[in-house]
Amino acid sequence: FARYRMADDSSTGSPQRGSSVRGIPPLRELSICCWPLRDSLAGVMALLGIMILTGGFFLLTGQLWMSLFVLLVLVICTWRIWIPVHFEFGASGITRTCLGRRQQIPWYLVARAERCRDGIRLYPRSQQASMARLHAVHIYSAPQAQLLHQLVDKYLAEPQGHADEEA
Repeated sequence: FARYRMADDSSTGSPQRGSSVRGIPPLRELSICCWPLRDSLAGVMALLGIMILTGGFFLLTGQLWMSLFVLLVLVICTWRIWIPVHFEFGASGITRTCLGRRQQIPWYLVARAERCRDGIRLYPRSQQASMARLHAVHIYSAPQAQLLHQLVDKYLAEPQGHADEEA
């Protein structure tokens, strides 16, 4: 989703039919914070594994600076485990906020949503279908999983009668 931007391509600045750009600010229907380090045992185990791996590297090599470098690289590579990500759902799409950076994921860029026990997994529309699984976004909140499923069903449903209007 990082490569896609929502834009209104009209020269007049007015929204076109099917555009998700509106004159009123979008209403937030649901806000979820996903943080594996807080929410799952797997996140804690992964962080412990990184610490054990770094300690083992230090015992094998005896080089403190190289061990700290390995720790830094592993922490940077696994940033999704220890940095919280906030998701806000609305009529125009999903806003993802991480480290103060906001990213809009409009509904029309979501090819499909897969229901999970604890939430949803969104797959982007992509020319490279084989790589779409790697770009999936997992949004989870076990207490709000049912509401997540309802929102996705509501916004990803094909509009009724739209095909008849174009024919």
